[in-house]
Amino acid sequence: MRQRRILAATAAAVLGAMALPVLWVPAAQAGTSVVVYTCGMAGNWQCPAVRPSEIGFGALWDIAGMRWTQWTGDSAYGAGTYWLGSGAGYRAEVALTDVTHHGSQRYFEDALITASGHRPVRLWYGSNHGAVGWWKA
Repeated sequence: MRQRRILAATAAAVLGAMALPVLWVPAAQAGTSVVVYTCGMAGNWQCPAVRPSEIGFGALWDIAGMRWTQWTGDSAYGAGTYWLGSGAGYRAEVALTDVTHHGSQRYFEDALITASGHRPVRLWYGSNHGAVGWWKA
């Protein structure tokens, strides 16, 4: 029993350590790269990332399994599964544009999510009456 707990704790630590570089960018790299904020409800200006595998827009509302085809200083394009919280997800493309800054950190402010057979979703990231996060445009 003790060996199973040790094995489980070791596996959790290894998996956690492997996931962090994918989701968050070290502060030194984040300051020089254009990022997208990936933790929509985690608090103000949380989780800057370059080419993240997932972007959380809010509670039970995100795009996961991202594969990026382009990431430059002006825009980023990729595709993933857009989840709406109802358990129903669909394949969608994401365009990140409108680079602005918070302090010295450059970030993509606008996101456009498109998919065949679905209405486009436009979002922007920033402060809205003091609350920071992703907002429908």
